Amino acid sequence: MGGDPAPKMGKSRPTVASKDVSAGSRKCPFNAPTIGEDGIPITDGVPFLVKGDQAPSTRNITTLAKNQRLMITELALSGVEGQGSKFRIRMRVMLGDVLVRQEDLPQQDVLTWPLHLQPTEDERIVVIFQTRSSTSDLWDDAAVGELIPLSHFDRDDVDYVKADVALPWAGGREMKATFALVIEKVLAGVSAAIAVKRDTDVHKNRVAALLKAHAEATSKITRDGKIAALEAIRSIAADNPLNDVEIVIVKDSYNKMLAWHEIAMEYLAERFFFLYPEMATQFGPAADNFQEQMMAALDGCVRTLHPHTEEIGRESYRSVLDGPGALKWTHAGDNFFRIFAELGLQEKHWETLRNLFVQALLHSPYQEDYEREDMERGEESAAYRFFTIVVMERAYSAIVDVSDIFDLPENFTMLMESWSFLEGRKKEMGVAFYTTFFANNPELIPLFARSDMDALSGHLFEALEVVILAVPAFEAAIPVLHSLGRQHVLFNIPAYAHNSLGTALWSVFAKHMPKFAGDSAESQKLRFLWENVFKRTAYVVVLPMLNVERVMQKGFEWVELVAKEKGWSAKALERRKEVIRSEVLSRGTYTHTEEELVHGARVAWRNSAKCIGRIAWNSLLVRDRRNVTDPDEMMAECLEHQRLATSDGSLKAVMTVFRPLRPLERLGPRFWNVQLIRFACYELPDGTTMGDRANRELTKALIAFGWQPPEPRGEFDVLPIVIETPGQGARMYHIPPEYVRTVVIEHPEFPEVVKLNLKWCVVPTVTGFTMDLGGIKYPAVPFNGWFMNTEVGRDLMDSYRYDKGIELGKAMGFDTDSTTNFWRDKVFLELNIAVMHSFRKHGCSIVDHQTASQQFITHDLREKRAGRECPAQWSWVVPPLSSGLTAVFGHEMREFVLDHAVYRYQAEIWDIMGGSEMSETDPTKSSSTQIKKKLLMLFASETGTAEGYAYSAAKKLRPCKSTVKCMADVEPVSLSTCGADVVILITSTFGDGSTPGNGKAFVEKLQATPRSAIEGVTFCTLAIGSTVYPDYCLAGTKLNGILKKMGGIELLPITKADELKNQANTVSEWIGQVANALGLTDVVKEAGRGEEEEDMVVTLLEKTDDAVTAAKAAGKQLPSGFELCPVVRNSEMLEVEEENSGAFRSTRFLQFDLANSPLRYHTGDHAAILPKNDVVEVADMCELLKVSPHQWVNVTGDRIPFAVPAQVKNVFMEELDLATSSNNLLALLTLLYSRATSGPGADRAEEGRLEAILESLKVDKSSEKAVTAAERDILATFVTVSQLLQAFPRATSTITLSDMFKTLTKIKPRFYSIASAHEMWPTDVQLTVGVLQIPPAKGKAAEHRLRKGMCSNYLSSTVAGKDTIRLSIRTSSFRLPQDMSGAPVIMVGPGTGISPMLGFLQAREVAAKGAANGSSIGPCTVYFGCRGPPDFLHQEQMRKWESTGIITDLQNAHHCCFRCSLDACEQVAFSRIDPNKKVYVQNLIAEQREKLWTLLQDPKCHYYVCGDSKMADDVHLELLRTVHAVGRLARKEAVDFFNKMKSEGRMQSDTWGVTLHHEDKFAEFTESKYNKGAEWFKQVQEGRELAAAGEGNTVPVSPAHSEHAGENGATGETATGENGATGENGATGGENGDLGEIRELLGNGDKASSARRLDNEAPVPWVKGGGNNFCRCM
Repeated sequence: MGGDPAPKMGKSRPTVASKDVSAGSRKCPFNAPTIGEDGIPITDGVPFLVKGDQAPSTRNITTLAKNQRLMITELALSGVEGQGSKFRIRMRVMLGDVLVRQEDLPQQDVLTWPLHLQPTEDERIVVIFQTRSSTSDLWDDAAVGELIPLSHFDRDDVDYVKADVALPWAGGREMKATFALVIEKVLAGVSAAIAVKRDTDVHKNRVAALLKAHAEATSKITRDGKIAALEAIRSIAADNPLNDVEIVIVKDSYNKMLAWHEIAMEYLAERFFFLYPEMATQFGPAADNFQEQMMAALDGCVRTLHPHTEEIGRESYRSVLDGPGALKWTHAGDNFFRIFAELGLQEKHWETLRNLFVQALLHSPYQEDYEREDMERGEESAAYRFFTIVVMERAYSAIVDVSDIFDLPENFTMLMESWSFLEGRKKEMGVAFYTTFFANNPELIPLFARSDMDALSGHLFEALEVVILAVPAFEAAIPVLHSLGRQHVLFNIPAYAHNSLGTALWSVFAKHMPKFAGDSAESQKLRFLWENVFKRTAYVVVLPMLNVERVMQKGFEWVELVAKEKGWSAKALERRKEVIRSEVLSRGTYTHTEEELVHGARVAWRNSAKCIGRIAWNSLLVRDRRNVTDPDEMMAECLEHQRLATSDGSLKAVMTVFRPLRPLERLGPRFWNVQLIRFACYELPDGTTMGDRANRELTKALIAFGWQPPEPRGEFDVLPIVIETPGQGARMYHIPPEYVRTVVIEHPEFPEVVKLNLKWCVVPTVTGFTMDLGGIKYPAVPFNGWFMNTEVGRDLMDSYRYDKGIELGKAMGFDTDSTTNFWRDKVFLELNIAVMHSFRKHGCSIVDHQTASQQFITHDLREKRAGRECPAQWSWVVPPLSSGLTAVFGHEMREFVLDHAVYRYQAEIWDIMGGSEMSETDPTKSSSTQIKKKLLMLFASETGTAEGYAYSAAKKLRPCKSTVKCMADVEPVSLSTCGADVVILITSTFGDGSTPGNGKAFVEKLQATPRSAIEGVTFCTLAIGSTVYPDYCLAGTKLNGILKKMGGIELLPITKADELKNQANTVSEWIGQVANALGLTDVVKEAGRGEEEEDMVVTLLEKTDDAVTAAKAAGKQLPSGFELCPVVRNSEMLEVEEENSGAFRSTRFLQFDLANSPLRYHTGDHAAILPKNDVVEVADMCELLKVSPHQWVNVTGDRIPFAVPAQVKNVFMEELDLATSSNNLLALLTLLYSRATSGPGADRAEEGRLEAILESLKVDKSSEKAVTAAERDILATFVTVSQLLQAFPRATSTITLSDMFKTLTKIKPRFYSIASAHEMWPTDVQLTVGVLQIPPAKGKAAEHRLRKGMCSNYLSSTVAGKDTIRLSIRTSSFRLPQDMSGAPVIMVGPGTGISPMLGFLQAREVAAKGAANGSSIGPCTVYFGCRGPPDFLHQEQMRKWESTGIITDLQNAHHCCFRCSLDACEQVAFSRIDPNKKVYVQNLIAEQREKLWTLLQDPKCHYYVCGDSKMADDVHLELLRTVHAVGRLARKEAVDFFNKMKSEGRMQSDTWGVTLHHEDKFAEFTESKYNKGAEWFKQVQEGRELAAAGEGNTVPVSPAHSEHAGENGATGETATGENGATGENGATGGENGDLGEIRELLGNGDKASSARRLDNEAPVPWVKGGGNNFCRCM
């Protein structure tokens, strides 16, 4: 019922008479009550539990006191079943005009939802019941009800009520909504009277001495020593085996322990890790399973004793760990002793575990005297000898078995000799391994879809090398293997895949390793050794994933139950599972929603087998306080818990939930006390005790901890509370008397009883158990129910509690000297009558055992009718008084564990740690609110998206105090001294994997910063990017790796948000994970009024305002680094015949003058241009918002997105992006929906349309493609923000300038490769820009609209000699060789990809003219591609360069059909001259392999490629084929050949993503790019075919690679970048991803690839690009 969680170790419970013994002819003063509908017994129309002798008072509340707040915590809707047979139905809850809850309703009778509303005194709650027919998109109000919350508090002492709101529906039965209302006191913190201060030195010394006493030498015991120890154990077993008496004692005491194995085994496991903290580190993830594994190992040992007694006559009264419970952690059939040996448990550890095992038995309640007496015999006890002879024999045998394999020098020599064959062939063997693995397991290839397989192939054998070298000291390799295991989690490699890895490895060894495949004894031994090496390695590596899968599976099982019982839709369940999967893979745990937490606490009570009073499980009041982590605040919440539980004299079942256990955290926040109200026990000089004997050891620990008992000491002195939290130590608190409600025990007929001064507490708030909910453990969950009379009676009479039987018997006049007059039975009966009388007299809730028994039978029947078995433990459910007369006595029960939601008893933390260090509390501190954590948000961004995410995170993490800064403004050395609790880093990746310009200096300084300045800094990293590029998120990965290497502590593993897969959603999930990790559950749980608004105030200014005058005088303010540069040239480059001009195509040649600006550039750099919005779009926005474009405004708030004051037209023209994109679409739609659903005059048609659109954008795994298609369709329908607003006029009518300024994103710069050389044009910049206009998709012309690239169309419209543009220079590493004499150069640049090559060719021209002493520039081969001759960009100039030797070989691939003259194109392959054959640059390369190989072999050769990344990948594949077919290099050698060129700076790329034909291209791109593993496997097989066929064959281009946007001069513009949508948080492969960190751990860090691209930041999801001339031009 919520009383004692478990008896403290001590004597057996007393025998109580089986029948009721009445006192004379007196009748029991209590009539049997009836059972109400809610399961609560009713007497005289009043709920029995609240029946008291005090008359209730009345009140009429109209206002709240300053220290009060009104909370609405729950809503239940009843009478719904059958109402929606012809309709879809839903419920809405409005708080004032704000929609706070909306739910589609399933067809069931009662539905409940947790709420978290805090209305003001005058606010009303409106419940609207709506219906919608299957043929309509509109919802109609069918029933409406209103709630005035304060009017329902009609008693002075009632602060928790349930209020009904009727929902009459014409033609239907009565429905009602029931709200749970609570008036809470605003916490004022822990006062000085509560907090206890003391000096902690004594405790520190005690803990230090304890640890020192158990510290032992770390030198390894020799193998001979291990064998000797095993032989000694066996000698003891042979000379003095266990006898039958000892076996019976062991089995009997062990059986008692089974009932409380959570307490006993937690004590053993946690005490062991406390004594050997290095073993917790060494075990890593295995430490979480040690308790269950040790239990299973011991269980197996015990059951070998007297096996003839193991046949159970009937089902055991409780389940034991001998079936699936024991096997669920078994790995590949290994026994646990072998696992323990391989993880490093040695003889010294087992000796300690032996002592802890005996202590664990003593920690088990109900051990009898003869068992305790035996255990006190120490080394001669049965338990000690059993552990030595049976358990340690198995453990030592396993240690010797492991030693026989790994400690023998000859075995190590044999392994090293076999390894020497592999050592020089790591990469080759890695390729062979993964080829075999993929061939045998094609279903696993998608797991490697984002991996750099070449790097991964080399890494596999590097990891094996670490393991081989560590064979003599395996413990040294365990940290590396744990790290590798975490990478496998990021890759989402399932645990079962490791068996397949082993199979593939043996297959490769058999083919390539001498002696491995033979049948000789030597071969068999070699295989045996390698298999054992792999087995123990795989176990350590797989552990993190096993834990992740366990948590994920339990989470799935839990939400499936919630979905079933709460009526979730299948789609909602799948969506929730996806969130859980994402969270668990990212950080090893997940966060329950408030609905899951509340229902989970109730279900855990429902599943509690020891509780008789579970009938009220569904009325439990659950207080979610996961955000409260400071001990002072936790104590204050406990006091409020006590007040709420008894606020009206009756008892309410209440649970307060504090934060859960974190991954790899040992104990978490805990209470020392098993109940909030416990009474002390003092040892007296004569050897007797005074007080509650169950608390004797706790009292001693508290006194040692600094508690000073009151004087004089009494029998009922309330113990202080100690709360211990990680990192803050333990703090002690007195409980104020007003929170300690007790009842003096008096008897209605025996007046002498009251003179004994017996009393008991009213609220049994239990704090000694852990709630295990869906795999997540909550170790601090104070919970109270109410007492049953026999619980209080036993506490006062049990011999190991107060033992007041004789005193009570004498007070009642019974003869206590006789053993045959049943005086003890009579006393127990009368004591229970006294207890019931006393509680009722004082108006306190209690239930009698007869009523409770009937309630349990009712509860059990309800569970059966609900299709659920009811677990129950007979010895606890059956009352100890008049047992045979209760309804439950003959009721058959089964105890089983439903571990999806269960309470588990805890070992006492003070006992585990032998006393704990105490942190002083400051009694002067005011802790009325949770101390805010301080966050430092650092961003690095080229285009502003990372910056936007930083401010968004700061806004959503508002419970913290966040400071947002650019990395350029922060010195790394200050990170440890800036006062931030957590440093959050958000960065995109620019160029060839570099940090953006405003973060480069920070990273460089960080690498030069002393380790001491970074060590201990808590941080987390968000890397944003696109898997279009080979250097996906490399800047963030490098930054994260540097901080880890310097001793920083990761709050979360690095998260990578991919623009190809819903980047914005990934970022949103990441923010939630950060909030969870910080304990900010308010961020992720349901909010009463929706998301907190960003503080921004827009003020309209008069033209005469001083600020306006000053702004006009100051002139236009430009962003840092930008200058206004005149346009000196803007001309069209394409010549398209009239009949071929059906589709818009334009490429512009532009030139800008830098002479009057400080800007200068180098050949190969990039120009950054800030475009402007179209003037028509600006006018439309002003008209919609009803504001003059000439209006001046000022903006104040947390974040001001532009310089103020400013004119509205300038803000919309130059500052905010007025195009819709995946970056702003959801925010805009959410804004419109919030306005459509709030306020008077709502337009239901608009509301329905917006709701349908938002519903289509909800992401879950089953509908990811559909969501992408829906977003694409919406963005094609509403190309601009004004078009979207115009479609919803009612909602738009209430939107303000402030809304737009907060919602719209800033215009981002677009980057273009400069098409000129500074050697020739030192003060001018030339660009070649493809003008992008995306027409509607085929068949969609009616509803879709033309989308124009923002920057390219803006540049196209500029007028030479008149206009200026905002321009900046971004430095690039795309460079010609410094010495061009004799250096061959290969350039690949189809379409506008020729831009940087033009600058290179101009530089070569200047160099050629200046060449002296007969030197000359090296040969230059240019591969150019376009649709046809009219698209041959700069043809005249390139032909001129060809004729003068600047270009020595010009190769052009045309791939579009045109009627044209071919006279000038004899060496040109026109792909679309022949409609059946398209020729691309890679085809030209394939035709000239010998020539190309000759150039590549030159050690001075430089290779450059510029264009879309798909083309660059295909060209690189063709280069690999070339060096394989002509150069006769194996694949490994070919990869190494180009890696060497990259490392020397002789192979560079400047690439971007998909441009035109984006729908087809995007699907094609994502299929190929996201299956890197499959593509690698195909290439390896293709290479083998080439080797078999010889070098003369030309490999045709795969149809999947048949068309590449960007080769057409008119395609010019892409829009890739930081914005976009979600990604998987998995690791990239190779040196660019997390595997690079493992390589560093292995001491083999590789240089990053120098593959070139501009930036992975972009605004449009389906137009993927980045870099070069059209990157950023939307």
